[in-house]
This record gives sequence, structure tokens and C-alpha cells, in this order.
Amino acid sequence: MPIAPGENEQQLLRLIARSDMPAFHALYQLHAGVLQSYIYLFTRSKEDAEDILQEVFLRLWEKRQNLPDVANFRSYVFRMARNGVLNYLERVKPRLPQVALDEDMAISAAEDVADQLLFKQHYTMAMEAIELLPARRKEVFNLAMQEDLSFTEIAQKLGITVSAVKQQYYAAVSFIREYLRQNKAITSVSLLFFTLFQK
Repeated sequence: MPIAPGENEQQLLRLIARSDMPAFHALYQLHAGVLQSYIYLFTRSKEDAEDILQEVFLRLWEKRQNLPDVANFRSYVFRMARNGVLNYLERVKPRLPQVALDEDMAISAAEDVADQLLFKQHYTMAMEAIELLPARRKEVFNLAMQEDLSFTEIAQKLGITVSAVKQQYYAAVSFIREYLRQNKAITSVSLLFFTLFQK
């Protein structure tokens, strides 16, 4: 189902909500490439990136009836991909390959594993920092990251202003960044890691 010039993506979402498979395929074609590239930055594994991507689109299909209510689909699907990456970082245990075919491949594999280990280390340290947050700040951060709520949804849930939610969320991110810096964990890898916390 090619998308005609100017066709509203929201129209695709309405079709998908009615279980229109061609529309779902068109949506996949629109976003799969850039999403898989984003996921690969963290997994450094084509197979794992493909698995996470499939999980994202499976969840989209399962929640298809809610898609017409999504105001910004690109942000929505990237948050889903981010959450998939976070789940991956929790469970992955990087391993060096048993056999390296040549020296260049061995060096490349070692660099990939080193990067994955750094991501895992940063994630663990970030979880430590989150536990140190004040109760309300921690609640706001977890609602944003774990439950994937928007700032507006968090404000409604907690009975506070959107401005207050943003203040608490960005203060939490700033604290986590400083915690990593104090533990000498701010590197080029950690800068990429922090894209996981973008809202």
C-alpha cells in the first residue's frame, strides 16, 4: 500500500485500528529502517536489533485500536524502541565470539563487546542514581520511563502542572548525568546512552 503524496499518517493509523494489514505494512515501511538503525546503535547486533524491532511492531499491532489517539506517532514509536533497548540492556550478557576469523574481525568484535559492557555499566549506575532521587522526582521519572506516559498524562495522574512534571523529570535526568560524571562514567558511549532518556 504505497502512500500517496500528502497522505496523512493519521489516516493510516485509523485504518490500522480497523485491522487493515496493508496499512500496517505501509507504516512498517515508513519507519522500520530508521528504527532498526537507532536500535542497532545500542545492541551492535543486527539480529538483536531485528528482534527488538519486531517486538515493537507486534506491540503496535496489539495496541492498534489506540493508535488514532496518538498525536505524534514518530515520538511514540521511538519511545517504544527505547523501552525495547532498555529491556535488552537488562537481560543481555555480551560474549566474545568463540572463533575470530582474522585480526580485524577480532578487534571489531572486542570493540563491540566493550561498548555493550559500557552500556550495561551505565544502565546499572543509572538505576542506582534513580534510587537516590527524592520520592516525587523518582515517581515522575519512572512514570515517564517505565510506563511511557507523556508529561501531560503524568500531570493528570499526579494532579500537578505539566511544567512541574517537566521540572522534576529534567532534574532527575540532570542528577543521573551528574552521578555518572562523579563516578567517571561520562564518555562518548554515555552520551549515546543518554538518548534513551530523551522525551
